[in-house]
Amino acid sequence: MNEKLEFVQKLKSRLPQIEKDSIYRKLLDSVQENLLFRESCQNLEEGLLLVDPKGHPLFFNRKANFLLGNLQADRKQPFWNFVQDPALATFFKERLTSEKLRTVADFKILSPKESQLRVVIIPIENDPKKTILIVLTDITTRTEQEFEAAMISRMESLIRLAGGIAHEIGNPLN
Repeated sequence: MNEKLEFVQKLKSRLPQIEKDSIYRKLLDSVQENLLFRESCQNLEEGLLLVDPKGHPLFFNRKANFLLGNLQADRKQPFWNFVQDPALATFFKERLTSEKLRTVADFKILSPKESQLRVVIIPIENDPKKTILIVLTDITTRTEQEFEAAMISRMESLIRLAGGIAHEIGNPLN
């Protein structure tokens, strides 16, 4: 906090020496870059959620809001109070209040829609605020594809077995 205050004081003392147009352009560039980054995050297929160590949401994108169910940008309450699936809410509460933060876990959630969800919790390194990134990936289609592939493989094995048995019945060994 003192570093920021010192920087602001130095900047304030040097402001008369800097052209106002230059400051305006730099500020405008910074704001546009921030908006572009936020808009890019909003359009990701994965849900992104940034929280402080107490679980208060700092940022979440549309997909995180959809997967977790109407999150509130209320910085007075932890985000898990707004998660619709009770098992997932309990997981977040237990995990984020424990010492072991870095986690990868799969969940079958029922609300807002039934789906398979992969949750990755990552503490952001070198951040004095100890911000935590939560990445949510809907793996429902991947799980269904793996199940279908396994079923097809089993069916092919049964067909080969049945063909072998039929061949032995029609052509018995002496």
